[in-house]
Amino acid sequence: MELGNEKRIARRTYTRREVVKGGAAALLGASLALPLASRGADALTRGVSVGIYPSGNGPLYGDFAELDAYDIGDRTSAFGSGGMRSKVAAAEMASAAGIPVVICDGTEKGSLRAAAAGESVGTRFIAQPERTPSFKLWLRYAKPSRGRVEVDAGAARVLREQGSSLLPVGIVGVEGDFSAGDAVEVVCDSELVGKGIANYSAAELSRIKGMKSAEVAELLPNAEEEAVHRDHFVLT
Repeated sequence: MELGNEKRIARRTYTRREVVKGGAAALLGASLALPLASRGADALTRGVSVGIYPSGNGPLYGDFAELDAYDIGDRTSAFGSGGMRSKVAAAEMASAAGIPVVICDGTEKGSLRAAAAGESVGTRFIAQPERTPSFKLWLRYAKPSRGRVEVDAGAARVLREQGSSLLPVGIVGVEGDFSAGDAVEVVCDSELVGKGIANYSAAELSRIKGMKSAEVAELLPNAEEEAVHRDHFVLT
């Protein structure tokens, strides 16, 4: 169809079939826990990483910033392909949704039963007191990015400080080959600002980047005003 003649359903289609690999299984498990309002989530592993102890009475973390001092590895094994890093990302996702998480050794007898009973096993993460909306958790942790949108300093500032939508006028560059409805990273001077669902394809954004809303409306009368809507954007 002619560009801008209709609001495409694709812009509201946020999911697609994607292969569960590269640690995605841990993120998938955390994603499934969100709508179930689970009392707890467990990530089973045989790996060991500095700061994460699957066996025995490991530490209890309340703030994921405590892990910044550790080099959490992504080394794979015969039991998985995401490494410890993917399990920590899944734990952070679930914790932000108000779900406590335990990373424990799935091959150790009784470990899962002990974790479910609330016993001190493996490495535990407490539920965060303020819950993040499930959609934004899914977007941040589980939705793959298909490209990058570079914005100017002014656009980056309002995204960070005011929670505004991203308009085409603030875009200075487009990378990748993505479609409307795909997730894209938003960057400023090579620094990641956030991640959001694009209302336009890469080709379309390349055409309208830097334009004011009135100019976009004149070129594409029925197009979305926002390149990325605030409801479909999350800071990272």
